[in-house]
Amino acid sequence: MSIQHHNTWAFLLRGVNVGGHNILKMAELRTALFDAGFLSAQTYIQSGNIVVQSDMDFNAAYDLFKRVLNTKFDIDVPMIALSHSDIEEVLAQIPFQGDPSRILIYFFISKPEEKLDMQPLMAFATETEQLFQNNNGIILSAPDGIGRSKLAAKLESLLPVAVTARNLRSVSKIAALMVAE
Repeated sequence: MSIQHHNTWAFLLRGVNVGGHNILKMAELRTALFDAGFLSAQTYIQSGNIVVQSDMDFNAAYDLFKRVLNTKFDIDVPMIALSHSDIEEVLAQIPFQGDPSRILIYFFISKPEEKLDMQPLMAFATETEQLFQNNNGIILSAPDGIGRSKLAAKLESLLPVAVTARNLRSVSKIAALMVAE
């Protein structure tokens, strides 16, 4: 008897269910993904975090996911798909301690060609805020709160590449969902 191996990916969507734009009901999305051929689909909160399981390879799964968003929901937003090992790598590289809701990870949707210059970004930082860049994105520690952070508010618009941000608490929950699959 052979054990069937399934692939698990986390899709992180940018700009859904924000300010009344790109409204996407997670229950409807889960059903549509399952109906389209994914073995399972789970969501975490309403901001576009979906964990799917599939027998397909990465490219086929990515294309099918995008097609479901486009055809069933008329939504075309930037997104990134990550394997469990991708997410574990990100979590292992967090250089900051503290409240996980005050550590934001900006995942690169398209990777920059070279390491970004953090200096201009730091002009918006408070004394307590720190930035760190790795291969997958930029990590912001804002111990005084993300909502108060001028740097958090401006960071996406200052970057030369598209990103989607999640706090460390959400990324940890997504990683746990991937293992539970």
